[in-house]
Amino acid sequence: MNDNKNAELLNFLRQNAEMGLNTLRQINSIIQPGELRKVLEKQLLEYKNVYDQCTRKLESLGEEVKNVSQAVKATAGIMINVKTIADKTDEKIAKMIIEGSTMGIIEIGKKLKFYVDADDDYKNIGYKLLVVEQKDIDEMKHFL
Repeated sequence: MNDNKNAELLNFLRQNAEMGLNTLRQINSIIQPGELRKVLEKQLLEYKNVYDQCTRKLESLGEEVKNVSQAVKATAGIMINVKTIADKTDEKIAKMIIEGSTMGIIEIGKKLKFYVDADDDYKNIGYKLLVVEQKDIDEMKHFL
């Protein structure tokens, strides 16, 4: 597969990880210290690892690194605020994270299928991100 297609996949994965980072950072800022916050901080590190890995790969290919648009970030932030304005319980937060990670798994799976001819090195980052998303779901079940 040509480098342009590999870069498209990497940028998609990087943006997915960026959304995970932004979302978890915002949620972390509105919840009380405790077990959930500890889990979220660990999850943040996993998303950051994927985000950084994608950034390095894109730069090594000499490709443009594309960020999530400000409009998408703002919309996601507003949705988090609306959903948590009246209910900031661990159960509510866990449910939101499970829903987000489920959407992430679906989208990543579709992209990996679409970019089936991508270099294995880049697809493996996608599989790693799938594992991160599934792990998030599994860890959040504890708080339901």
